Amino acid sequence: MSTPKFTSHVSDFSFEFRTESTDGVLWWESEWSGIINSNFFIVYLRKGRVYVAVKFGRDSTKSTTTNNFVIDRKWHRISVKRKRGRITVDVDDRMTSIMSTGEDTQLNTNGLVYLGQWKAFP
Repeated sequence: MSTPKFTSHVSDFSFEFRTESTDGVLWWESEWSGIINSNFFIVYLRKGRVYVAVKFGRDSTKSTTTNNFVIDRKWHRISVKRKRGRITVDVDDRMTSIMSTGEDTQLNTNGLVYLGQWKAFP
């Protein structure tokens, strides 16, 4: 028996969070297979700012930030929309986007998503 894979060209989700941590993972989605070159999508904090990174197939990892500083004990809202290789991220009404340059535009996962408080980056 093999683990089923779900592929998608479209994502649309949002969530709210508040934190006192400067670094950590908020959202991690991948194949969870231990394969280093697997597809992934991640929303994470680095030095108190929200970053987003994505890797589709053989394309290189793309990363961006809105530069919002979010360590202020207030609630913050993140919205993510993805259509094929274009990802738009909105953090508290500040928008940025990533465009995948490779041929692969599917996020191949096995349906598992990790949410919150992971201190070490994968």
